[in-house]
This record gives sequence, C-alpha cells and structure tokens, in this order.
Amino acid sequence: TIRDMLLNIVILLVFIFLFNNLFFQDYRLEEIKQLRASGVSTDEIKAFIPQTIRERREAEEDKKNEMERLKDDVVYLKEEVKRLSRLLEKDSAKNSSLGDSLDAIKLPEDSKLETYSDTERNLKNGKNVTDKAVR
Repeated sequence: TIRDMLLNIVILLVFIFLFNNLFFQDYRLEEIKQLRASGVSTDEIKAFIPQTIRERREAEEDKKNEMERLKDDVVYLKEEVKRLSRLLEKDSAKNSSLGDSLDAIKLPEDSKLETYSDTERNLKNGKNVTDKAVR
C-alpha cells in the first residue's frame, strides 16, 4: 500500500541522514573550532576533548622516531669524540704541549683591538668607532 511505501521511504531517509551525520560529520573539529573562537586555550581544549586513537598513535610514532634519531646522534657523537681524541693525541705527540701551538698564533703588533669599555667610552665622547674591531 501507499502508506507502507511512504513509511519505508521515511525510514530510508532517516537512516541516510543518520548515516551521513555519524560517518561524515566531524563534530570534534567543530567543537574545537567553537572553543578556540570563544577564547579557550589549547591546553584547556585538550583537557575537554581527548585525542583520537589516530592522534595518539601518531604522537607515539613521533616519539619513537625522535628517540631513534637521538640514538643515532649519540652513536655519531661518540664516533666523533673518538676521532677527535685520536687527532688530539696525534697533535700532542707532534707538539710538546698545547700552549706551544697557541703561542705560535699571534696578532700583528700594529693591530690593537679595542675592548668593549674603550668603545663605550669613545661613543660617549662622540668619536667614531666603526673602523676598529670590538671584542
């Protein structure tokens, strides 16, 4: 009968609308947008609206990836320390001490570097100090 057919059509439409709302509407994002628009901080939003399973899984994956990168960095840095230690040993064997090699590096006698306090004093006196190096 027509009445049964109309009832079936109404039930089908209700089912379609419910299905659409359940699977294609993201109420969580709408709620987050509404809370942000009302001035609620991100930390408070996280307290109200928990992470989804996907977000938790991605956060755990990011932590694992970061830990792997840090482990690789530690291994690399240990190798670099060993390499630099060997270079330092070779260098110290060539030179009697580190002080001797540092004494070999000297500034020319005619280039006097100006200190910060000298520069400050010259600025107060109105002298131009842009030509001199400051350390």
